[in-house]
Amino acid sequence: MAHSIRALVVAGCLAFVACGTDVRVKDVSGAWSGNNPHTLSSAFAIVQLVLHQNGAILTGKACEFDDGVLLYSGVPVTGSYPDVAFTVGASNSQPCCNEAGLTFRGSFNASGTTLTGFINGANGPGEDWTLTRASDGSCAGAHPVP
Repeated sequence: MAHSIRALVVAGCLAFVACGTDVRVKDVSGAWSGNNPHTLSSAFAIVQLVLHQNGAILTGKACEFDDGVLLYSGVPVTGSYPDVAFTVGASNSQPCCNEAGLTFRGSFNASGTTLTGFINGANGPGEDWTLTRASDGSCAGAHPVP
């Protein structure tokens, strides 16, 4: 009887270790881009991220442009899959735009193909945003206001 209980305990521990491995973590490294699909005010505003991943740990940079004008760039992104976040600092905001304090908090869907979150605007009400994989996440082509 003691051997049976011990065998069950060992089997249970092995199952726990195997189940404890986080098979939900998807590879989300690379470029992401998106906007708020629900409001006209965000029709031309695009947020882009470049993410690096080490296991579940996510790091990267964020930027945003609106109608070709760069609003902020080089903003550090951090997170633990499936969650990511960033806050725009004063040094990341372009002089035209006063985006310091803007925050984004989001999560990837179960398949790791969509990042949805909420941007709490520094200059107005917050909005839901959706990002998907992109070929570039560096706001290439956007220009600062002279």
